Amino acid sequence: FQQLRSQGTPARLLVVGAHDGAPRGTDFGEAQISAWLDHYVRGVDNGTEDEPAVQMLLANGSRQDQLLGKFVKYTGDDWPIPGTTWTPLSLSAKRSGTNASPTDGSLALTPDTATSRQSYASITSVPTQTDPTTIAATGGGPDGEVNKLLRALPFSETINLTNQTGITFTSPALKAPVTAVGPATLDVRLSSLLPNTPIWAVLSDVWPDGSSHPMTTGRLNTGFPDIVKSKSLYSDGQLVQPYGDYSAMKPALPLQARDYHVELWPIGNRFEAGHRIQLTLVGQSPLSLPSLPSINTVTLGGTSGTRLMFPTVPGSDLAAALR
Repeated sequence: FQQLRSQGTPARLLVVGAHDGAPRGTDFGEAQISAWLDHYVRGVDNGTEDEPAVQMLLANGSRQDQLLGKFVKYTGDDWPIPGTTWTPLSLSAKRSGTNASPTDGSLALTPDTATSRQSYASITSVPTQTDPTTIAATGGGPDGEVNKLLRALPFSETINLTNQTGITFTSPALKAPVTAVGPATLDVRLSSLLPNTPIWAVLSDVWPDGSSHPMTTGRLNTGFPDIVKSKSLYSDGQLVQPYGDYSAMKPALPLQARDYHVELWPIGNRFEAGHRIQLTLVGQSPLSLPSLPSINTVTLGGTSGTRLMFPTVPGSDLAAALR
């Protein structure tokens, strides 16, 4: 979409479900696609050129609920949405009180004054809980057998159990709804027992009942710490979408702490008032490239710069919702 627009092509971006299938009660964007083709291929004057260039059906707290028809419509003139704000949320060692795990931490607007470290076992995780984008590709839409099974066993898709094996960082309950659209970035200082290990980050919507619903995932092998700055996206001088440099592997020394920039695939979700934002660091999904188990250690607070750059659209004030 971005490349076509840069060439002057009147491209349209429709986000209506992708691999996951369209939400129940929608037509998968077929009417809009037909109207676009009628206008730009057949010359039909139908007004489609006046419609917003970006049209999306966002989740409203859950991938499964979105499939069943609970979604939020949102439009914009470009991608990322003009006026998007990326709020830095520091990964804090202070307990959020929402997780029984000993490595329960918080997402905060300011970093901890003191530097601390938290470790977790990088072992294979449950893909239905930590790999929502891949699972979505096999779910078969709202009436697919995989999605039906996951709805019958809701604990198999929420990430609560897996949270006990990793480290979690959870925000306070939101005082107002927040609509998150766009790429997110995890800046993290991390060391590992192995020279190459996966960093696997899951972003979830935590409901008032405590259930954590995974929305998107970021992944990066520690052998690729560099980015291509000229192709990365910055907002107000801050990196918000890294473009990884995979031209050459640069393994770390065992236990060597380095800075990494992990791109989370774009999120499209409305976090309702009373809900929380949660980031979990766990071992990779078995549906990804296999790796050896390891122990990863994350540096928090101080000057570590470990944070989540979280996108919100105009009209949403994440900082105010967290105060």
